[in-house]
Amino acid sequence: MKQIIIITIIMVVGIILLSNGSDKVIDKLNYENDISISNSLKVQNTLKEIWDVDKISNNVKKEFPEEEVNILFSAANRNKLTVEQSVILFAIRKVENGGFGREMGIINKKANTFDLQAGWCAATIQKNYDRWIKDGKKNSYIEFLGNRYCPTTGNLSNTEKELNGNWIPNIEYWVHRLSN
Repeated sequence: MKQIIIITIIMVVGIILLSNGSDKVIDKLNYENDISISNSLKVQNTLKEIWDVDKISNNVKKEFPEEEVNILFSAANRNKLTVEQSVILFAIRKVENGGFGREMGIINKKANTFDLQAGWCAATIQKNYDRWIKDGKKNSYIEFLGNRYCPTTGNLSNTEKELNGNWIPNIEYWVHRLSN
């Protein structure tokens, strides 16, 4: 199972990651420097931090049932998410923790299975990443995503605003927990 997860993550990462300071492409994955396949697969993310895929894989296996792991990785792969974005997908699952047909917090009758919820969430992560880049990366990506995925302004009750106000710090917590 560990090999399947690692292979899936490698497929999700793709060949190119964007640098944080601009839209220019950083070095393609260098198999001698960025990736050490023998002991610990390490991938450099958009924030120039090292993502230890083995550690993430182990943390994910501790926190999620195997069936959820498979569905979430499948959704990440279908939507070509990076490792960083995939960790955000898992973090959203933890934070939303919805029941059947609401697992990822997607409120739409068409997204009525966990696989559809995960796919819509992964697509939202990718589309908003592209919007964030286009918008000039004015704040962190998680803040940008949170303002769209779980807004605190608009036609919401005070309770909804207060509840949604916890979303960004909770996602940041789970991204940190799953990646460290």
